[in-house]
Amino acid sequence: AAIERTMRILGEARQSLSAHYMDSLRRNFTEYLREAGIAENGTTIDSELNIGIESHGEVHSLLFESSGIKDLVNLCARYALIDALYENDKPCIVLDDIMNNLDEERFKSAMKMTERLAKKYQIIYLTCNSSRMPV
Repeated sequence: AAIERTMRILGEARQSLSAHYMDSLRRNFTEYLREAGIAENGTTIDSELNIGIESHGEVHSLLFESSGIKDLVNLCARYALIDALYENDKPCIVLDDIMNNLDEERFKSAMKMTERLAKKYQIIYLTCNSSRMPV
């Protein structure tokens, strides 16, 4: 009985926590997608941080997208999650070679988002690729 009650309480806590952050997460995700030049209509994120993209009337995972799209959409999701979780706190964010698969246009979009995020948080950006250095 105690285990069942504990599981129920933990489930309720998880739902409450998800509900608290999901509106902010979705709103931020949409904003970052728009900033990255990715059509936000039909792009979804759930409480497990699974991302779906609508294509030809069906929603599918990022599995079938190019490495650059995957990386950029995942970056949008991470930035949205940071904004949702840290409304008052200001963590240090470490980005380690996250933009290697992006073409030049997507790299510029990602850097704009990163620069905007850097106005709120301290960001340490690491890369081994000289073409991926911030200007």
